[in-house]
Amino acid sequence: MSLFISSATTKGIIREENQDILFVGDRIVSDEENYTNNFDKEFVRLALADGMGGHSGGKQAAMVAIETTQKSENGKIGEDIVKNINKKLGLINQGKKIRECMGTTLCIMTIKNNTIYWVSVGDSCIYIINKDIMRRVNKLDEVLDRYGTRTGLIDNCLGASNKFEPVKIHNGKEFLKKDDFCLCVSDGVSGFLSDDEIHKLVISEEINKICNKIITKSIEAKSTDNISAILTKYIAKTD
Repeated sequence: MSLFISSATTKGIIREENQDILFVGDRIVSDEENYTNNFDKEFVRLALADGMGGHSGGKQAAMVAIETTQKSENGKIGEDIVKNINKKLGLINQGKKIRECMGTTLCIMTIKNNTIYWVSVGDSCIYIINKDIMRRVNKLDEVLDRYGTRTGLIDNCLGASNKFEPVKIHNGKEFLKKDDFCLCVSDGVSGFLSDDEIHKLVISEEINKICNKIITKSIEAKSTDNISAILTKYIAKTD
């Protein structure tokens, strides 16, 4: 299969450190990096970990998640990887006070042929997009107020506890058609741009500029968090 994959991440305008870390096919992307590549292979793995800024070691927790994802066997789709990460963070957090425990959210997208197998924990969003529709496929572990408005709080993550606690894992699969996009963004994007705004950016911008444009628009919308995006476009099957 042939995929165009683009990514970008930044600490934004408020946070002192970027605790978002990405894995994009063959490399780790962090701090203020962009990375774009074409992949002609039958298996590609992507991931976005958003370290919890309210906890010490959020960036370290995100790196544990991403490095574990990177080193996982190709045959593993995602759920086993997430359980392994949660176990590692539980061991690191043992004996610490709750505020000292490190935690992270995580989305993993494993693409085999034209199928995306996804898993998610936390509040980063995974969308399937084409010129006609934009559809979020994963459930968010977020706390809403009584009016249904997002509070920026989550009720499920990896780590962030000094006990070995099971994690709730959301998972599913999506079939990509030619020229479909898969977009994964941290809550520094989805909490500040509407779905309509994101959809318009994806279908109207030059493909290699979309992730940077998403970051720019999120900053203009006064995002108070780290900002990250991974965009995949399914080009075609390869012979």
